[in-house]
Amino acid sequence: MAGKLTEQPSAGAGTEADLHYVVQAGASRKQTRTQLRTAIMSGWQAFIGTFLVSASQADARAAIGTIIGTDVQAYDADLQALAGVSTSGLMARTGSGTAAARTLTGTANKVTVTNGDGVSGNPTLSLPDALTLVTPTVTGLMDLPGGQIKFPSTQVPSADANTLDDYEKGTWTMGITFATPGDLVVVYSSQSGRYTKIGRAHMYEGTVTTTTFTYTTATGTLRVSGLPFAPASGVPAVTLARWTGIVSAVATPQIVALVNTTNVMLEVMNVSAGTTASLTQANAASGVQKSIFLSGQYATA
Repeated sequence: MAGKLTEQPSAGAGTEADLHYVVQAGASRKQTRTQLRTAIMSGWQAFIGTFLVSASQADARAAIGTIIGTDVQAYDADLQALAGVSTSGLMARTGSGTAAARTLTGTANKVTVTNGDGVSGNPTLSLPDALTLVTPTVTGLMDLPGGQIKFPSTQVPSADANTLDDYEKGTWTMGITFATPGDLVVVYSSQSGRYTKIGRAHMYEGTVTTTTFTYTTATGTLRVSGLPFAPASGVPAVTLARWTGIVSAVATPQIVALVNTTNVMLEVMNVSAGTTASLTQANAASGVQKSIFLSGQYATA
């Protein structure tokens, strides 16, 4: 009798009808298993038959659904090399059939790299605020809208004639003195001066006015003191000057100012005679208030 023992009704509880259902169910399952085996064998036989009668490797691969370039990747030495890399980072082909993981790195004070191996996200390159360049070359227009160029407070001189190595601007305190001040007493109501230094070129301007200007022993040339930079030796200065409280005996004077160390020495030229004379204490009387206005330029050392 078909069926399993476990499918039989419990002793004393079943009927003839129950036994009939059990036998029928077992027979039905047996028939289903037989049909399934038949279908599977038929499919495999058809597949194996097709595979065995393949005329080429390409036909055989097509039979099993592995067409190179469509279903599977053809063997490639470079891909094999990449598959062999176990280090995290950016993949790089280092040669025929070789590969390695690389990491972007920066250079101190030149380029800063964040996440150089790309593991946590895209690598980021940036320039540090403290940027150090060695003999950089810039071509084209350099546009600095709202920007600035800063030079060091102490000049770093360059021997290259085409290199700008210094720029400075500021103020200076203009004063009046003599070559030998003696007991000169000066009280100022105003002292102002401004300058701009570009390379070796020094441009300056200033005004000074006194409320007290007295002496008894002062002698020598009248001088304006306080220039911030020493001039180059033997290089003449170009200065325009105007004054009050100073008298020149020259009938047709031309004002001349010479820079010596950090002083400006005022001279007058007799245009008609072609001679010059320095202004001294004889031209700047004690007790007379003085005002001097200067503007000029000279070359620094």
